[in-house]
This record gives sequence, structure tokens and C-alpha cells, in this order.
Amino acid sequence: MTRCAELFPSASWDSVDGLAVDLGLTGVPEGQARRFGEEVGASSASIARDIGGLEGSTVCIVGKGVELDMTSYVGSTRRFHAVVDGPANLLALSAEQIGDIKPAAAFGVAQLALWNSSNGQGWPEPLASTIAHWYRAVALDRLAIYHKQAQGADFRVNGLTGEANFGLDFSIEPRIDWFESRQPAIRAWDPSKNEFPIGDFIEYTVAQEGTGVLLDTVPEDWVQREGAWRVALVQDLTGRTTPTTAWRIGVGFIIGVVIIAAVIATAGFIAKRRRSSHETPPPVPGFFSTTTKE
Repeated sequence: MTRCAELFPSASWDSVDGLAVDLGLTGVPEGQARRFGEEVGASSASIARDIGGLEGSTVCIVGKGVELDMTSYVGSTRRFHAVVDGPANLLALSAEQIGDIKPAAAFGVAQLALWNSSNGQGWPEPLASTIAHWYRAVALDRLAIYHKQAQGADFRVNGLTGEANFGLDFSIEPRIDWFESRQPAIRAWDPSKNEFPIGDFIEYTVAQEGTGVLLDTVPEDWVQREGAWRVALVQDLTGRTTPTTAWRIGVGFIIGVVIIAAVIATAGFIAKRRRSSHETPPPVPGFFSTTTKE
């Protein structure tokens, strides 16, 4: 019997055994239930191996058309998509959009594991969300895409959700306060609006130091790792290990050429208009006429 039946007794629940988490499903067709079990199972197995902290964790997936009272999580005006309740050791997901389950499960289970590893204090943020974004990227097999995006992004992580200003910055100076706050006890989000390539930072860090780094809570260590990651991004993109502003000269030269060409073209057009605006005076009457002598 899944714990989902205790938490939401108004629905009839099926359970999936043999996973790192307690998975319950209601209103989910058999084929989808099998798919969701595989997706949740894959992410939770990786997270349990890397982080741990999933003892007693429960994932409840609610099928389309099933009405559960989620107002305590999302209020009366918002739709229920995904909710992590740290103190309850619960991840609840709506299966209204089938494709949301895989990324939401990876992101949410990682959040649960980190919460449970924090002794109820909440893992440092935005570090926790960044780690969760990495697991989300792994689940969707988008790390290569996110790496390309990270190369051109001027990352300034904004709170829990993450926000990037995309532009050619090439700065190698750390600028993220990885311990700015703590995980909230309850977090509701829309999986379809939770795309952010900052997981590339964790991919680089894990490649250098292994998954044991995910449980490091020394702020100075993460500042150093961010700096090393930014240097690596610059090196990948420019072939240099130090920041360069040479690209600005090249861009400025190109812009200058375009402006000069535009000025020349505009001047030529104006001159042509002026020439065409001068009317040719009519010929002197009879000057070009032929007279016939009688």
C-alpha cells in the first residue's frame, strides 16, 4: 500500500514496487503507469546513489481528471502541476501533461533528497535548485544543449527559479551567492516553465570531482568551483584560458563597416533623388521642328 492513500484518501491508488521511492498513481492508465514507473525509477535510483536521503520519500502522480484538494499547496487561484513538501517527504505531480513527469520527477526527487539531507533546515539555495536542474537535464538528455547555451550566457542566478541574461560576457569572475537562502519547506512549480541551463555548472563540477561534491556545504568551495567553470566556458568558446575583449573590437569593426556602407548607400540614394527631381526645361518652340519650303 502506497503512502499516497494515507495522504490523499479520497482517491484510489495503485503502487509501483521496487523503486528508491514509494510511488503511487491514481487515474493513470496502465501503459502510462509503466512509463512513469520507469521514469521515476531511473531518476530516483541515480539520486539515491549520489545523494541518498530518500528513505520514506513518496511520489504521488495524479492522472488527468482526478480532483484532489491541493489548495493548501497552490492556493485557490493556481493550478496544481508539481509540489514538493519537504517536511512531509512528499512529491506530488499532475499527469495532465504526460511529458512533464520525467523532468518534474528528476527535479522534485532531487529537491526531496537534499531537503532530507539538511536535517530539516533546507539545503542552501540556489545550490539545491542548481543540483536539481542538473538531474532534470540528465533525465532529458539535454546537457550538450545546455552547455552551448551556458557558453553564451551571463549567469546571474535569481533566487530559487534561476534566471540568466544571455549575452557575450565571457567573465570568469564568480558572481553567484550559492548560499543566499534555504530551500522552502513547500515548493510548487510548473514543470513546463522550469527550463534553465545552469545544470551545466554541476555537470562540469561532477566531472572534475565526482558526485560526492553534491553534499559539500562549504561556501568558499562553491565559489572556487564556479570560477573554474567560468574559465572552462571561456576556454571552450574562445580557445583562451583568460578573459578577452578582442571579440568586442571585431564586433565594433563589423558594426562600423555596416554603418559606413549604410551612410554611403543613403548618400547615393539622396543624390539620385536630387538629380531626378530636376525637371528638364521644355525645348525652344520650333528649334527641333522641321519646316518645309513651298
